[in-house]
Amino acid sequence: MAPKDTLELGRIGSPYGIKGWVHVRSFTDPPGRLLKCREWILEGGRLRGFTPGAVPTEQPRGSGREAQHPGQREGDAVVERTAAGERLTLRLVEGRPQGAGFVARLEGITDRDAAQRLQGARISVLRSALPKLRRNQFYQADLIGLGVANVEGAELGRVAHFVETPGGSVMVVRGDSGREHWVPATKTHLVKVDLEAGRITVDWPADLESSGSEDTPEGE
Repeated sequence: MAPKDTLELGRIGSPYGIKGWVHVRSFTDPPGRLLKCREWILEGGRLRGFTPGAVPTEQPRGSGREAQHPGQREGDAVVERTAAGERLTLRLVEGRPQGAGFVARLEGITDRDAAQRLQGARISVLRSALPKLRRNQFYQADLIGLGVANVEGAELGRVAHFVETPGGSVMVVRGDSGREHWVPATKTHLVKVDLEAGRITVDWPADLESSGSEDTPEGE
C-alpha cells in the first residue's frame, strides 16, 4: 500500500520499443490526467537493486532487514532503499496515447532492459502535487477498501478495484463470498461517499451480480 502522503494513480506495463519507453495504465479520470504529473514514485515490479543508469550492486547480507536510508539521488533518480525494496522517484519526460492506453518515457530509462525492470511497478504521486478536488470528487485509490451498501440498505461488500472500460470507470465491489458487483462509477450510481465513515451508498440492486474481466489490452 502506498504511503499516506502519496496516491497510487497507475501501473507500469511492458516495454514499448527499444529506447526505454513503457506502456502505462492510468487509474485517473480522465486517464490522461496522469501525464500531467511530472514526478512519479515507483514501487514494486523488479526494482530491487536497480538504479537507472547504473550497474546494480549486491545488497549487504545480514538479518534480512536492511537499514532504511533517506532518499539519495543517483544519476537521474531519487532512490530510497528499504527492507521492502526500492522506491524510485523518476521525472516524466514525455508521454502520449498509444492503443488503449499510454506510453511514457522516464528520465534515466534509456533502453529496453531498463524498461523491463519497471514492468509491474505501481505509480504514485505526492498528494501535495495533485490539484485540489471539487466537491463530490474523489480519487479512486481513496475508495479502495470502503464498505458498500445500496440505497435499500443491503450490504454488497467492499471496493476491490476499478476497471476502465470504453464506457467509463467501473467500481468492482466484492462481497465476503467472492461475489462481485460491477457498479459504474457515475453520479447516477454513486449516491453518497463518506470517507470518514468508510462507506459508499450506491443505487445498485443487490440481486444483480456482475461478471467481467479486468484484463484490458494495453496496445502492446
